[in-house]
Amino acid sequence: MILQRLTHAIRTQNWFAVVLEFVIVVAGVLLAFQVTAWNEARSNRIAETAYIERLHAEVIDAEAGRLGLLERVSRRVDDASAVVAVIYDGRDPATLPDGACTSVARLGIFYLEAYALPTLDELLATGNLDIIGDDTLRQALIAYRGFADTAADRFSEIRLDMPNLVRSYHHIFTTGPDRGDDHLRPAATDCDFLAMREDDAFGADLLDVVGRAGFFRMNALEVEERRLAAIHAALDALPGVHDEAAAP
Repeated sequence: MILQRLTHAIRTQNWFAVVLEFVIVVAGVLLAFQVTAWNEARSNRIAETAYIERLHAEVIDAEAGRLGLLERVSRRVDDASAVVAVIYDGRDPATLPDGACTSVARLGIFYLEAYALPTLDELLATGNLDIIGDDTLRQALIAYRGFADTAADRFSEIRLDMPNLVRSYHHIFTTGPDRGDDHLRPAATDCDFLAMREDDAFGADLLDVVGRAGFFRMNALEVEERRLAAIHAALDALPGVHDEAAAP
């Protein structure tokens, strides 16, 4: 219909009608593009809200799990450092915290938790990260993904050829039965501090393991804790997210 009117206007040299028809066509095309853009923006906002809700739940769960692991590793490193003072600085073993022997025995038992944010993986795999409109949140997510990409390699380097204190120095530790849980194994109940002081190899290996566990705490667990906290803060800064999560 428009094409017929336009052809007729050109034949009759009705230039006003020609211009008018062109304006109508262009306006229709532009309006169609605008409607498509509005629909896409609306769909993106709905998807963004869903992604943010999932990320918020995952971050809360991840922070809770990482906090427990960080506390366990920190306690073991601190207790083992106190045992080092007993060996090298003459500290009285009676002043050691309860469970120091167990901490030394379990010092080498640390691990990386499973990757915490599957929604972030989905955003990256589908190319939808740009749907997240808040730049602070996007950058925090990218920083966490970068940490996760390198954490496994760092962990492997830390664990490489790490001494097993209980197996190598069984004369120093009195251990309980293997309870079949990596969080609880081995259950050391007593340490021979005199034997520790007299065994130079044990002292060297203890320092080695303390250093590795301390490095893991500082460069893996604490870094991940900060990365997750940055994501959590960025999420809570978004309108409604914190209040909705806090609601009963």
